[in-house]
Amino acid sequence: MRCSLQDGEERMNPSQRKKIDSKPVEVISNSGQIDTGTLVMWECSSKDEEDQVCLDLALADQTVSATAETFFEALTEVRKSLEVLELKPVCLGARKDVYPSPMILHMGDGDKAYRMKMGQQALMEHLVSIFDPDPDRSPSSVAEQEAYYQEWLKSL
Repeated sequence: MRCSLQDGEERMNPSQRKKIDSKPVEVISNSGQIDTGTLVMWECSSKDEEDQVCLDLALADQTVSATAETFFEALTEVRKSLEVLELKPVCLGARKDVYPSPMILHMGDGDKAYRMKMGQQALMEHLVSIFDPDPDRSPSSVAEQEAYYQEWLKSL
């Protein structure tokens, strides 16, 4: 996995990237200020690596990018970079109670995850798109999300 902060320059030759989708996303600072950015999802390939996905979060003055095997992993890397800047994206994949199962990660490109409830098994009807806006505006840190997932596993 790779993640980088950049001022608009491309990390890869554009011919190695195929755009899949883009979505607006709110980004909230620790002080509560809300800005809007754009998430851009790509299929990526290179001579040295298997097919991967790339995720760019373009903000007004910078772009945070990550390359990983799945979009959830790429979003996690982008979130870690944003945390250093005291920012969090306001999307379902950044909620503490949203996390993919290993099976979901291997079935697709990792753009879906389960919305978990303590003591309840995850069901297909609990699947959400990780890039959809979070109507509750409750993003968490990566550490909080991973801790919640571990607690949820223990609650079953």
